[in-house]
Amino acid sequence: MNIHLLYRPLLEHFRRSRVSRFYSEMSVNSSTEVLDIGGSPFVWDLAERLGFPRPKLTILNLAPPPSQRAADFSWVVGNAVCLPFGNQSFDVAFSNSVVEHLGSWEMQRQFALEVLRVSKRHFVQTPNQGFFFEPHFLTPFVHWIPLPWRRRLIRRGTVWGLFTNPSPETADRMVREIQLLRPRELKILFPDDRLLLERFLLMSKSLVTFDQRRLFPPQREGRVASEHRTVDTAEI
Repeated sequence: MNIHLLYRPLLEHFRRSRVSRFYSEMSVNSSTEVLDIGGSPFVWDLAERLGFPRPKLTILNLAPPPSQRAADFSWVVGNAVCLPFGNQSFDVAFSNSVVEHLGSWEMQRQFALEVLRVSKRHFVQTPNQGFFFEPHFLTPFVHWIPLPWRRRLIRRGTVWGLFTNPSPETADRMVREIQLLRPRELKILFPDDRLLLERFLLMSKSLVTFDQRRLFPPQREGRVASEHRTVDTAEI
C-alpha cells in the first residue's frame, strides 16, 4: 500500500494554495524557465488542473523520470546540493519539501547556496519544526522527542512505521535524514527573503521563503564550513 494515498486529499488542498501563491509571486507564465529541485510531475499536473500554464520546466531528482512522462518536461538526475547547471540558468527555482531531507545543517546551507546560484528568483517550502504534527512519519510530537528515543519509536509507534514496516536500518536512516527547520533557521539560509507561514488550525504548519528580485546574482562558492549553528527562534 502506498502510504501517501492516506493523506493525498489533504496534500492537494494545501498545494493548491501554494501553487497559486507561487504563480502569483513569481509571475510564472509559459515562457518562464523553472527548475523544480527534488520534484515530480504532481505539482505541475495540479497547476494545470487549476488553470495555470505549464512553464519551461526542468525537474531535478535523485531518481530517474517516469518513462511515460518523459516528453512533458526536461528531467535531470542529480543532487540538490551540487546542481549541474551554470549560474543564473533559470528564471525561478522551486523546491517543495526537500531541504529538510538533506541530513545536516551543512548540507542545508549548501542547498541554499546552490538555489541562489542557479536561479534569478526562488520559492522554497519546508514543513515547520514547530508544528505539532510530523508529516513524514504521520504522527504528532514524534519530532520533538530526543533522538535516541525517536529511533526506537518510529518503527512501531508511528503511522509511517506501522504501514511500511521498515527495517531498523531504514528507520535509522530516516531519522538521520529528516532535519526539520524552524523559521529562524530558514531565515539564516535565505536572509534577504520574505518568509510566509502557511497555517492550519491557527498554527504555522509550513514555511515558504521567496525572494524579491535580485540585482547582483551570487556566483558558485566553495563548499561551506562544517559547523552546525544553534539558533533561537524567539527572534522570529
